[in-house]
Amino acid sequence: MVIRTVQAGEIENLAWQHDLLVVASGRATLSNIFPRVVEQSPYTRPQRLVVAGLFRGIGYTEPPSLELTVVPGSGEILVVPMQSFEPGLTGIGIFITADGAFEPLRRLHYDDDPPAFATTVLDLLRVHAAAIYERVEPGAFGVSRPIDLCHAAITPTVRRGFVTLANGRNAIALGDAHVVIDPITGQGANNASHAAGVLCDAVRDATVFDRAFCERVERAICAYVVPVSDASNARLRSPAPHFRELISAAARDQAVADLYADGYNHPDRFWAMAGDAGRTAAFLRARQSPDRPVAAEL
Repeated sequence: MVIRTVQAGEIENLAWQHDLLVVASGRATLSNIFPRVVEQSPYTRPQRLVVAGLFRGIGYTEPPSLELTVVPGSGEILVVPMQSFEPGLTGIGIFITADGAFEPLRRLHYDDDPPAFATTVLDLLRVHAAAIYERVEPGAFGVSRPIDLCHAAITPTVRRGFVTLANGRNAIALGDAHVVIDPITGQGANNASHAAGVLCDAVRDATVFDRAFCERVERAICAYVVPVSDASNARLRSPAPHFRELISAAARDQAVADLYADGYNHPDRFWAMAGDAGRTAAFLRARQSPDRPVAAEL
């Protein structure tokens, strides 16, 4: 048996050569061979324009930590310390919704006026993320290098995990070819690596790579990646009332706040609770009993 990761334009030429094709690229139109799952893909266009880059001149928290600022109606600001080609860099991602307070950044191009770009980002931090702005080093703030800045507009999409080609061979989708997740929760690479691990285990234990094999792999992968996709999609719209209650409880109860933060490590388990109004209510009721451990709810 041979498995090969397929790049754009290769699939028709390679389909007859191999027992199983693995499509791990969502670029161009390659992912379109896998049908879109409508009920799990609520958006047909990007919900955010993301401007992200590496910046100098922001001091770290102690201990260094990821920080997320939510500005209703405008978007989100994600700040995280980075290890890169020089020490002390900070990654900043600004998620821009249409017609909100972050809108001026949508129309700016760094190459046209680097100082104006840096000033606009700094002003957004000053107005909407004061705790981060307080750590800015005067005169040192700015994009580390022009190549360290990117713009992205992504339409979250869930596709079928495999397809049977005209010649009867099967192709399995991994990563962005299967599930494209908005970067708002930073789970895209995690989803892809999880799916790759599931497929590797299945290949190790299998002797036949037929449709039944593909169906098993698809179910196993989707058990994790679809809830993670649902959780990410939910954060792109106004939070449901029960989710607001959970966030409010996290502001008052450190154990709830810790559980919310741990949801980035275990997003599938977190969303099983936080994505359902009844389960969230049961969890919050249980928190009224100080002897009940929070972890028992996940």
